[in-house]
Parts: sequence; C-alpha cells; structure tokens
Amino acid sequence: MWTTELIVIAAMVAFNSVFAGYEIALASVGVGRLHALVEDGRRGAAAALRMKQRIEASLAVVQLGITLVGAVAAATGGAGAEEAIAPTLREWGFSDGASQILAIMIVVAPLT
Repeated sequence: MWTTELIVIAAMVAFNSVFAGYEIALASVGVGRLHALVEDGRRGAAAALRMKQRIEASLAVVQLGITLVGAVAAATGGAGAEEAIAPTLREWGFSDGASQILAIMIVVAPLT
C-alpha cells in the first residue's frame, strides 16, 4: 500500500517540478530570443513564442497544473497518514480525533 502511495507522490512531485520549470522558463525568456530561435528553425520555438505572447493564459494553465498535482499528492499522502502516524500520536497521549487531524496535517502540509 505504501509503495503505491509513494510512487504516486513522487510522480506528482516530478510533475510539479516540470510545471514550475516551465513557468520559470516562460517568464524569463525574452520575446527577442524566441524570435531568433524561430528564425533558426528550432523545434518548439514557435509554440513557445505563441505562449509567451499569451503569457497570462499560459501561466494560468501552469498554475492549474501545479495546484492539481499538489492536491493529488496531498490527498494521496493524507489518505495513508491516519493509519501510519495516528497510532504513534495516540501513544503520545493525543485523543483519537486529535491524532487523526494531526497525522493528516503532518503529511499534507509539506506536500502542498
């Protein structure tokens, strides 16, 4: 069970990294540089130029992707948190309800 959850979380973190890298690249590249790359016939340069010219829409899609993969990672991690961490919290004297909430917070907070 934990193996599947860890694979899903790792995949979501990887997707998050790709989206973040795309966001930084798109925001930092200059239009002049993109025009030069288009003239050189670089593959993908024309698409990047179109995205740069509509940067608000492009970045909105990137932010949606970042939010979605973060939510999936957090939900996946939170789903197994109660069964793994809550018993330890109960041993430390937390009530059942408090241990469940704290377990989910401990796992979900770093993932979001």
